[in-house]
Amino acid sequence: MRICCTITIHTLVIKLGALCTWNLVFTMGAAYLMLVNWDFIETVFLDMDGTLLDLYYDNFIWDVALPEKFAQVHNVALEQAKETIKKCIDARRGTLNAYCFTHWSNLLGFDMLELYENHQHLIGYRDNAEDFLKLLAKRFSNIYLVTNADRKNIHLKIKNTELDKNIMKIFSSSELGYAKEQVEFWKKLQKNISFNCISTLLIDDNPSVLKAARAFGIDNLLLISRPCSKSAEQSNTDFINLKSFKQIMQNF
Repeated sequence: MRICCTITIHTLVIKLGALCTWNLVFTMGAAYLMLVNWDFIETVFLDMDGTLLDLYYDNFIWDVALPEKFAQVHNVALEQAKETIKKCIDARRGTLNAYCFTHWSNLLGFDMLELYENHQHLIGYRDNAEDFLKLLAKRFSNIYLVTNADRKNIHLKIKNTELDKNIMKIFSSSELGYAKEQVEFWKKLQKNISFNCISTLLIDDNPSVLKAARAFGIDNLLLISRPCSKSAEQSNTDFINLKSFKQIMQNF
């Protein structure tokens, strides 16, 4: 038999500028922090790469496959290729071009979609992500995928995961005209669908995206602390870190 009680703690966090509600649940001598109070959530926004899907696939493309392809096509040393690509990425970070396959294909001189397709066997869900998504769909209808990914990238991921089955609609930054790192993205999103910032949950692996969403007014923000299964956990004190979807599935 499980005996538990819940204490709701309201605290004003000056740094975040928002009223945060935390639920401390006691179960037979143990306690855990309820990261999401689902009774107050109406709309859920989920990122794709690094949140639902393992970022290892995309990291492999950009860190390994793409430099090798660039070195081969342009007949340069691998280290030179890596340095050139890094400079290109840094110059476009947080912009629409950073995620646009057409832009990168024209810039690098080869087809980005073909490169992605050649390694699509690496596409996969993060641990427990698929189970979480299915569980979420049983309770909520307002589940949206909000991603910076190019539409060609999205279609490739869907073909390999069928993640769209539990999503009401997919919004890509290229279609809204702004990257998610910009407040304008969230303004345009609200013009497309009606959502209450207070009862909306956003889960993403990019702190810059969460900062923009917070500036817009979205209250409930969770940061994926380990978007890539092959990389170390990232630490960020500005947001509540989510190590595993199990942490927010246990109080569903």
